[in-house]
Amino acid sequence: MLLDYQYVVVGCGFAGATAARILAEQGNHNILMIDKRSHLGGNSFDRINQHGIAIHQYGPHIFHTDNEEVYAFLSRFTKLNGYIHSVEAKCHDVLLPVPFNLVSIQRAFGPEKARILEEKLLQTYGENTKVSIFELMNCEDPLLKELGQFIYENIYYYYTAKQWGNPPDAVSPKVLQRVPVQVSRYSQYFSAKYQGLPEKGYTDVFEKLVHHPKINCALNTPFDKLFSLKDGKIYFRNKMFEGTILYTGSLDELFHYQFGVLPYRSMRFCFETYERPWYQEKGVINYTTSEKFTRITEFKHMTGQDNPYATTILKEYPTNFNLSSDLVPCYPIASPASQSLYEKYKDLLADYPQIHLAGRLAEYQYYDMDMVIYRAMQLAKSLL
Repeated sequence: MLLDYQYVVVGCGFAGATAARILAEQGNHNILMIDKRSHLGGNSFDRINQHGIAIHQYGPHIFHTDNEEVYAFLSRFTKLNGYIHSVEAKCHDVLLPVPFNLVSIQRAFGPEKARILEEKLLQTYGENTKVSIFELMNCEDPLLKELGQFIYENIYYYYTAKQWGNPPDAVSPKVLQRVPVQVSRYSQYFSAKYQGLPEKGYTDVFEKLVHHPKINCALNTPFDKLFSLKDGKIYFRNKMFEGTILYTGSLDELFHYQFGVLPYRSMRFCFETYERPWYQEKGVINYTTSEKFTRITEFKHMTGQDNPYATTILKEYPTNFNLSSDLVPCYPIASPASQSLYEKYKDLLADYPQIHLAGRLAEYQYYDMDMVIYRAMQLAKSLL
């Protein structure tokens, strides 16, 4: 019976599964986990498709962290496969490493001009440094300014406009500056100490996380199928529930969108399978000057799966999230208006101190997976 559970965790992604495991192990609490989807893992869910290829259902997820505590926790449930992520951008039929670096300059401008640009970058910023494209665009040196403008127009402008549905000057600078220009030949996408994919996949990790005698997991179970909120009280099928709820879903959904829908960008995920060993040279190639999709992912580069007969790729078409479709919310849209709307929903929680928030959706933040795990760990420990 539900009243025997001290905690209810809403959502079976990394935030929910991490918190549930810690509460079950360290607090010896009975945990009920629920998720409206039919699978564990949230947007990190992966599976084997009908062609025998391992795919990430909601786009590529590459784990990376420098956080020793997070890595130690995750290592209890999986080893990482050693994959080091690197990305190239298809720019007018030329493949350029991104983040943009000295190799990118060589390919884009040719040896003579690349040598001059490299010397100027090294003299101005030093070797193995990082510089924002906006800093380059405002540089007094005309060649470096030209370089910044080239990168902006050919690597970021169209790609960002596709990704966010707005021109880059309408997007939060925090988003535009996520990937700087590197004054080096370092072509790894992430610089983290630990990176890769779980050796047996993400779904295997989630199955292990929730496999505990104190955890009961119910899929295909929306929150409002079991619970209702009224006048500061939480009800389970008309009986008052006095336990604690860890909520990892979208906060507007919890309160039935009474102030409107929080804005998210979503993706239409289009998978294609080919009867050949490989489709492209890298796991991810961004399309920065052409096409309506943002990137093509070929999963075998990441998973290390050995299949010489077939390969599956994914094309991602960005679009705005809306409730009338089968889309899932992927990226919170950072703006003063959206943050203000989120705060209105968060203020409603003052009447429900039993409810605690964790994760990308619930906190309306663009967190990487390691940060989601870390924040869930901290929240769970604070509740012990």
